[in-house]
Amino acid sequence: MTLTQQPAPSPATDLEHTASFSETAEAVLALYAAHGVDYIFMNPGTDTFPLQEAYARRMEQGLPCPRAIMCIHEHVAVSAAHGYYLATRRPQVVQVHVDLGTINAGGSLHNAQRANAGVVFTAGRVPYASTNGVPGAMDSGIFFYQEQLDQAGIVRNFTKWQYELTRPESVSFALERAFQLAANEPAGPVYLTYPRDIMMLPANDVRFPNARRTNRSVQPALPEEVVRDVAERLANAERPLIVAGRSGRDTESVGPLEALSTVLGAPVLDSYD
Repeated sequence: MTLTQQPAPSPATDLEHTASFSETAEAVLALYAAHGVDYIFMNPGTDTFPLQEAYARRMEQGLPCPRAIMCIHEHVAVSAAHGYYLATRRPQVVQVHVDLGTINAGGSLHNAQRANAGVVFTAGRVPYASTNGVPGAMDSGIFFYQEQLDQAGIVRNFTKWQYELTRPESVSFALERAFQLAANEPAGPVYLTYPRDIMMLPANDVRFPNARRTNRSVQPALPEEVVRDVAERLANAERPLIVAGRSGRDTESVGPLEALSTVLGAPVLDSYD
């Protein structure tokens, strides 16, 4: 079985780069690495073995691949990814088992949404193909129980975006979009589903992200006249009060906020005061 024609670039550059893979699952892992993912927090099941086998192959070959962390419960997996995002501001990946794994992550996904934590939350999905010789096709009666009318509907209220990978040709777009939306403010979880048989199809000419595609959006600057007006109001206020909301999520905002509070002699309240 052939592996990648060439390893994924890391970190992203401005040069366009493509590679082909024997299985889409391996392309997914290589793209994770290219998007800066260090860990996959996983609670496995019948649908995750293509990713686990691809992981083993890439580790044997010394190819770029995030480290897999096996978690005893989905709540643990999402919470770990949540914490890693808060420490690094880089979304990590959670992989769970079809509909049941998605449901089990419910409370922790609620926490990630409320805290604006960027998490790429992924789950398997029942294969499309029946037992007709297609790799990864339905080979157990359990798949008929796992098939839901709307699996993404379980978490739609708690995610910024949902997408099902229906074709190998879409893998670059799907992951590019997932990481962009998870990381850009207001950050939050996104949800991807991977049908098992699709993950075992070849993926050709997979495009890796370049620097332009991985840049975060830049917030527009306030007009100068608005800044001056705010500064004058603060300077002339008799008892100024700063309501900071949740700005402390961005650690770079804490220093300037402290300096402004000191100059004005103004107390600071957050969104919970």
